[in-house]
Amino acid sequence: DPGPTPNPNPSPNPEGAEGTHSVDKEKVEQEKVIYEDLEGFDWALEAIDYLSKKGIMIKQGSTYFRPKEHVTRGQFIEALMDAVDLSEQTVEYFSDVDPEASYFEAVHKARSYGIVKGIGNNKFEPDQFLTREEAMVLIDRILQSTQTILFTKELNRDMYKDIDTIAPYALESIKHLIEIGIIKGDGVWIYPKQNVTRAESAVMLYRMAHLVESK
Repeated sequence: DPGPTPNPNPSPNPEGAEGTHSVDKEKVEQEKVIYEDLEGFDWALEAIDYLSKKGIMIKQGSTYFRPKEHVTRGQFIEALMDAVDLSEQTVEYFSDVDPEASYFEAVHKARSYGIVKGIGNNKFEPDQFLTREEAMVLIDRILQSTQTILFTKELNRDMYKDIDTIAPYALESIKHLIEIGIIKGDGVWIYPKQNVTRAESAVMLYRMAHLVESK
């Protein structure tokens, strides 16, 4: 996978980019999300609650989820691999991933399945922030490795105003995720170059997990 991508011209409200899907308001009100900093994030509550109950993306001992915080490559892969059930496989370790890091095993399990490929020279750069388009590619790769999904639709290039800013390597993956409803953007923009936030990551992973569980 290509190295980290700069994040020029962030939108005024990037953390709301995945907030256009319908939410069961009654269900959200009944759920007891333990975090104190989720006001304005109703669109992500169901996803955060689901992942928290599974021990995914939690901050031990913290009552704050930090939904606007950007996610690193290592953190996202750890959450991604926690959300699916894949067996261990032998693989060469990246030279820049600390064996003591919480995401060490997840990164190398993902490498063994071809979900991550590094940036060259046996490096992964786990501490670099992940862009939205990079996150989408990783989710698509894990779905391709665990599911049988028939993609049939052509990408409507008029669907989002920034569709032409998507990197060529990510275009097919994003088309897949739009088709199956994992990615919705805000209805106008998809923000591929922006760094993905914890709230956005939670929603993407929640939708992915439900798709995997339904198969």
